[in-house]
Amino acid sequence: MTGDIVTCARELVLCVFRLAVADYVGIAYGHDEPYPDKFTRINPALQAEAADFLTSQWAAHLGDLAGFPVQKVWKQGQRDRLRQAALSLRPGAGPPQPRPAASQDKSWSQLLDQRDRAAA
Repeated sequence: MTGDIVTCARELVLCVFRLAVADYVGIAYGHDEPYPDKFTRINPALQAEAADFLTSQWAAHLGDLAGFPVQKVWKQGQRDRLRQAALSLRPGAGPPQPRPAASQDKSWSQLLDQRDRAAA
């Protein structure tokens, strides 16, 4: 019973981080992975709030409790946001295209799930 409670709490913390990274990067978040990212227009104030949370001491504390490195999540979010910005600035590119599912880069969700597989 206690193990179920711990697992539920950890999953809740992971969801909070997934939502924060999705808001920061500007992608639609859903549990129905793996699907290509759907880039959205997001209010810059929400992106700033997400960045503030991801770099806060509160996020570091929650990450420590859940057992994953918040710095890796933040760095991957930054890379994803820069990649999206670069794609949208190309002339004639139109809206950003989703990344292929078999990408060489580890996405932020893979970084978060990596700890789950190691713990199992």
